[in-house]
Amino acid sequence: MARLSRRRALAGWLMVAPALAAFIGFKWYLLALVVWDSFRHIGLFGSSSWVGLSNYQALVAGPGFLQSVGATLIWVLVGLTMAVLPPLFLALALENPPGRTFWRAVYFLPGLFSWAMEGPIWIFLLTPGQGPLAALFQRVGVREPNWLADPHLIFFVLGALLLWQQGGFLALFYLAALAAVNPEILDAALVDGAGRWQRLWRVVFPLVLPTVGVVATVVLLQTFSGFSEIYVVTSAAVYNVTRVLTLWIYSHGIVSDQVGIAAAASLVLFVMTLVVTVIGLRRTESRA
Repeated sequence: MARLSRRRALAGWLMVAPALAAFIGFKWYLLALVVWDSFRHIGLFGSSSWVGLSNYQALVAGPGFLQSVGATLIWVLVGLTMAVLPPLFLALALENPPGRTFWRAVYFLPGLFSWAMEGPIWIFLLTPGQGPLAALFQRVGVREPNWLADPHLIFFVLGALLLWQQGGFLALFYLAALAAVNPEILDAALVDGAGRWQRLWRVVFPLVLPTVGVVATVVLLQTFSGFSEIYVVTSAAVYNVTRVLTLWIYSHGIVSDQVGIAAAASLVLFVMTLVVTVIGLRRTESRA
C-alpha cells in the first residue's frame, strides 16, 4: 500500500513537473533577475557593475517617477470605480434573458481581441470630426469633447474602454455567484413583501459581496499592469498625464536603455501590486 501511494505521488509530480518548471523559470527566476538587476548598472553589450541603492535613489531624484506613481494610483482608482460594480448589473441582465447564450457571447467577445486591433478603432471613433459619434454631436448641435487629448477626461475614457473590453469577462464571476444564490431566500424575501430592488440590495448584493472583492482584485491586477490600452489609445497631448509606471519602465528600460533603473521601478511596482492585492484578498476572505 505504501509503495502504491509513493508511485501515485511520483506520477503526480511527474505530471506537474513541466508546468512547475515553466512557472519557476518564467516567474520566480525572472523576479529574482529583476531584483538582482535593480542593484546594478547595466550598460551596452551586457556590461554591468554593482551600484547598490543608487538606482532607487535615482528613481526618487529623477524626473517623472513620482508623477508616474501618482498616475498609476489614479488609474487604479478609476478602474475600480468604473469596472467593478457595472459588470454585476450586466450579469443581472444576462442571467435569464431570451437567447442568453448569444448575448453572453456578444458581451464576452471584446475581451478576445488585443488592444493592437481594437485601439485604432476607438481612436477613429473618439477623434473629433470623424466617425458616427462626431455625426451624433453635430446633429444635436453640441461641440464634441476631444476625448483622447483632454487631460481631464482621458482616464475616464480609459476606464470606459476597460469596462467595454473586460466587462463580459468580469460578469462571469458575478454570474457564477448569482447561480449559487439559494432561490428559497429570494422567495422568502418576496413573501415578506420585498420589491425587486430591495431583494437586490438587501439579499443578493450581500451574498455576492465576496465576489465583488474577487472582481476588485482582478481589476487591481489589470490596472497596475495596464500598458497596451494606454500606450495604443492615448496621444502625446496627454502623455505626461497617463504615463503610468508601466509606461515609465518601458521608456527608461527599452527606449533609454536604463535597465537597472527600470528594474528598480519594476520592483517598486511589484511591491505596490503585492501589498494592495494582499489587502484586497484579506478583506475578501473576511467577508466570505
